[in-house]
Amino acid sequence: MSIIRALTGLLFFILISCNQRDTSNDKQQSDSLEKDRYEIITLLIEQIPPGPPPPTPPPGVYTKDTIAFNRYVDSIYKLDVDIAVIDDFFTYNGQRKFEDLEKEYQILIKKLKSIKGSSNHKIELEKIQAKKNRKLRIFNSTDNTRQLLLDGSVDYVIRFSEIVLNPKKNKAVVVSSAYPHPKGGSSVLYLLKKENGNWKIFKRKLLSIS
Repeated sequence: MSIIRALTGLLFFILISCNQRDTSNDKQQSDSLEKDRYEIITLLIEQIPPGPPPPTPPPGVYTKDTIAFNRYVDSIYKLDVDIAVIDDFFTYNGQRKFEDLEKEYQILIKKLKSIKGSSNHKIELEKIQAKKNRKLRIFNSTDNTRQLLLDGSVDYVIRFSEIVLNPKKNKAVVVSSAYPHPKGGSSVLYLLKKENGNWKIFKRKLLSIS
């Protein structure tokens, strides 16, 4: 009888240990996924230039990729810009096909389209590690951000779809909608790659502009 009890106790201990290990692995994967998502959100926010109209180039700075032009562009992106970030993720249901893209990105886009409703989690402003000249404010999709643009309270309003990663966590897709003007904006599909531990924009696909 004591042997049976000992075996039962050992089996129970093994089951508990396995369950704790699985829980720990799940948490690590969830934390890693969240880290990647916020790195991508940060990257896209840092791509936003100061609101229109852009500063006029100094005399003689007209040729792209010259040292003077690149310095001018760098100086623009160092200016302050007030950005309203919508805290919930929108559903992307575009019908456009991307047969020119490699298969893995097509699969990720298809997965993105299959996500319906994303109200179970929100963007947390404190987890976006953007540069200090990006003045971020968080808003809900029901807030009147158009009025903020009209008032000049913000320069940009930006909103994101869910971010979908491949199993290796080195490729991702996301759609962002950005509005630099109360009557106009654009939606862009971003294809991203992770190289040397950092996310980079691989390609952009303009989906709409108004």
